[in-house]
Amino acid sequence: MKKDKSKLSWLLLLSILFLGLAACGSTSSIEPEPEPDPPTVYALMRDVGLTQTVNGAGRFTITELDETLLFSSRLVFQDRPINWRNPTFTQSFSELFVITEENVTVTTENGTEIASVKIEIDENNRVTVAFQQVNNSFNYLRDEIVVINIETALIEDITETQAEILNHSGFRTQSYFFVEVIEQNIRSSFMVISSRLNLDALPFTVVGCPDNHLMAFRLNVIYFVPSDVTPNPRWRRRLSELLLNHQLYTRQWMEYWGYVPRAFGLPMDENGMVDIVMVRGAGRAADYPYSAAAAGRQQQQVRDYFAQNGLSFHSDHFLLITATNASFARGVSIPFFGMGRWGFALDFPEMETAMMPFCTFTGVRLPHIPTPAVNTSLIGGLFHEMHHGLNLLHAGETYSQRRSPRHNVALMGSGNHNYGRSGASFLTVLCAATLNVNQTLSFVNRPFYTPSTGVVRIENLTVNGGYLHVSGSFTADVPATDVIIHITEAHDPSVSGPNSPVFRADITGNTFSKIIPIWEIRLRDRTWRVNASLFTEDGNRVQFRHARTFTMHNRNGYWTMVPDENIMNDGTWEVTTSHPLPTTDNPRPEFLVDGNIATFLSQVRPGGSIGGVSVPATDEVWVTVNFNQPIEFNAVILTNRNAQEMLNPREVTFFGSNDGVNWTTIIERAPLPERGTNTVSFDRVTFRYLRMRYDATGTAAGARGQTVQVSQLKLRNT
Repeated sequence: MKKDKSKLSWLLLLSILFLGLAACGSTSSIEPEPEPDPPTVYALMRDVGLTQTVNGAGRFTITELDETLLFSSRLVFQDRPINWRNPTFTQSFSELFVITEENVTVTTENGTEIASVKIEIDENNRVTVAFQQVNNSFNYLRDEIVVINIETALIEDITETQAEILNHSGFRTQSYFFVEVIEQNIRSSFMVISSRLNLDALPFTVVGCPDNHLMAFRLNVIYFVPSDVTPNPRWRRRLSELLLNHQLYTRQWMEYWGYVPRAFGLPMDENGMVDIVMVRGAGRAADYPYSAAAAGRQQQQVRDYFAQNGLSFHSDHFLLITATNASFARGVSIPFFGMGRWGFALDFPEMETAMMPFCTFTGVRLPHIPTPAVNTSLIGGLFHEMHHGLNLLHAGETYSQRRSPRHNVALMGSGNHNYGRSGASFLTVLCAATLNVNQTLSFVNRPFYTPSTGVVRIENLTVNGGYLHVSGSFTADVPATDVIIHITEAHDPSVSGPNSPVFRADITGNTFSKIIPIWEIRLRDRTWRVNASLFTEDGNRVQFRHARTFTMHNRNGYWTMVPDENIMNDGTWEVTTSHPLPTTDNPRPEFLVDGNIATFLSQVRPGGSIGGVSVPATDEVWVTVNFNQPIEFNAVILTNRNAQEMLNPREVTFFGSNDGVNWTTIIERAPLPERGTNTVSFDRVTFRYLRMRYDATGTAAGARGQTVQVSQLKLRNT
């Protein structure tokens, strides 16, 4: 039988496949490719732990000046390879702590020193520990605990102000660790340092004016403590520091204005502090409110204390500081003003130099205890009133001084709010001229404040464009030192007010002159009067108030002054009356011309009787004003007290005289129909004396009081 060839072919193919499969199932095999190693995981910032303690705890209170503080930080590194570029530890400390590189140690937890670090302390008292590579690697930190100890203590020459700020505010610090830039870091918790230092243990190192020991007289400083008040802590140290620093402030401004650099003398004790005398008041705090009467009681109790204890006064000038235990003097009413040669101020528990953010005599910003401005103004107020007790008048700043960072605001204006706080405050040339002849700034023991016959007068006062030309003359029985020109608000009855810019005149023989730029008058919406003060070597000051007033005007971009029509008392007008004044209305003749609408002259009318004075109905009742110089005028302005119409004058006659003996009738029985202010006009006249006779008083219906009352008399020349 014949075989099928195709079938054989298929059998051959299957045999080959079978043999191939059998070969694949043999015990010999092909090795697989090896798997790659896992990637290296390097240490990250979150793999580092940072903790810190101070003297083994999270906070510490310093009670001793020589106490040691140990800040101990622990850096805990995980067991991971490190590829950092700049691993660094840093911590900042207050300038009150002394730190050296020798006081910084870096070890392992078991105490082995790590030498591969660079330790630096910069000028800001910041400690930096920079880790260095070992064998081109930081892996020696792997799975390690690093301990960084910083030992420190307070600086040896810590000042009382610095220590007080530390007591008040404490100190907080924390450590940082970073590996690239400091902004990407880990931090420890804050270490809180509080302080309860005994400041009395510190040496008192504040030094005032270097010439203080040469002063022939010294300011009497009294610490007055009412019977129900406790002396405030550290009162002598705190007040001494304030007073001695203010000596330097005063000395600086004396030199600035061209006088011998010196300040008011202060009595000193053996510890270098001011010898302040504590006087216990006979009354409680409520017995010494803000009043002249209370201040008078304090003065008498001080005199009694000195007499009973055999003490003598250092000069004619006094600073009396009343203690109050009220925090920041809240709600306190005590004498706080100048009265004669006494300055009255207060002390509260927190009052001290550390409250002020600026040094008063260098202007340098200082570390300080944050305090509301009203409280530092009480320190400025203390020296404002102290200077009143040293004869200083109010005075303001000029336009350019207000804009000067060196001057800013006058202390004897409103500068007590700036004193040691913001901007600046300064003593004006008027202050310096006054202190220059003050008893407490004298190197020579000689008489002061003897009765003076000095006279000063402004004789020429003209406006030329933007300038005020002032000139005059003076006489004095002792050598004159200065003439000061005051530009004072017209309504202010004093020669110099808190807004008054002041200027030192040039003196030639017994004459003076000054050209004043009108733009230097800062407040330009006011009416002003030009006054003058003469100072003499014996400490006296005599003054002159010019009769004319001026109003500021802006003409084509520059400021000038225009004389007003009204003529007011220049400080030399004298008032006399025909009869004694009644005691019922606190009578004073000069009230008629004092420029104060709140005061008045009260005279018993013809036929009236009150206050211990009776006037016959047939008598003439008059008042005379002596101008002490001839004045040209053509009107008199009268302002009634106006409390009750029946007390007003209804008709008056005016007379003029140049010798006070011979009188000329100016206008007779002039009517005064207005209840408030009346103007009586007439032909222009020139007289030294003016007399006003009351011809009719009370209402037209006949209602009359026992007195006739006029508040103010002024002249006008139109």
